[in-house]
Amino acid sequence: MSKRRSRAFWERVVESAESGNETRVEVAKRCRVSLGTLQGWVYRLRRERDVAGNRTASSSVRVVPIALTAPPPARRLELHLGVDLGLCFDEGVAPEYITALALALRAHGS
Repeated sequence: MSKRRSRAFWERVVESAESGNETRVEVAKRCRVSLGTLQGWVYRLRRERDVAGNRTASSSVRVVPIALTAPPPARRLELHLGVDLGLCFDEGVAPEYITALALALRAHGS
């Protein structure tokens, strides 16, 4: 039988997981919780913050300007989706495709 933990416990663990100092796997091991349960709480608390802030999934996604100091050797665009996930695109991929993919991933993860 699993141990029931308080919401305050999960809020502290999620804050630690989102701080970027450790991976979610490391936080889960340190706090002696399953990775799946930790990720469930991360998504749950994010959704609650989004609803409390009256934000929709589409308004949460934003395009920000970037400036390259030197061109990367392989001419690739990187899309970072949180701490643990990133995608690389070759030069020439349509920005509309990347935006649509980011929106679809965001909607699927909500």
